[in-house]
Amino acid sequence: MSLQGFHYELPEGAAEIPKTDVRVAKTEMLSAMVQVVNNGGETNLHAHNGEDAIWLVLNGEVAFYDGEDNRLHLKQHEFAFIPGGTKYWFESVTDVPLEIVRVAAKDKVAGSTRSNFTERTRIERFGATPKLQAEEIPLTPALS
Repeated sequence: MSLQGFHYELPEGAAEIPKTDVRVAKTEMLSAMVQVVNNGGETNLHAHNGEDAIWLVLNGEVAFYDGEDNRLHLKQHEFAFIPGGTKYWFESVTDVPLEIVRVAAKDKVAGSTRSNFTERTRIERFGATPKLQAEEIPLTPALS
């Protein structure tokens, strides 16, 4: 694997469905994706074991909740850090589609698993999430 660049823009039709995932890149240790979440497109209470994540709001606003329903409200260009094993869920809190970047690093030795703590998942409520891929930006030769 070598240097890579990617272009992301709001996918056509993403504003009409609860949630869309746009994968940017993935290696054995690191992954990056953009999620587009509309009001009502919340996730269930869960944790990623063996995986730390940073979330950055590109557009819209989000409310993250921990296992005790403590709330973290983030706006554009604000971050959340979620250490591995932390129980959380989140939802879009405005009419503007939430565009949020998730960058996660997993423990290569221990691996990464997801634990769900609520019975009713987002998929059961809204159906499957479309999975898209960000457009790769090609490398060009250096100027001499």
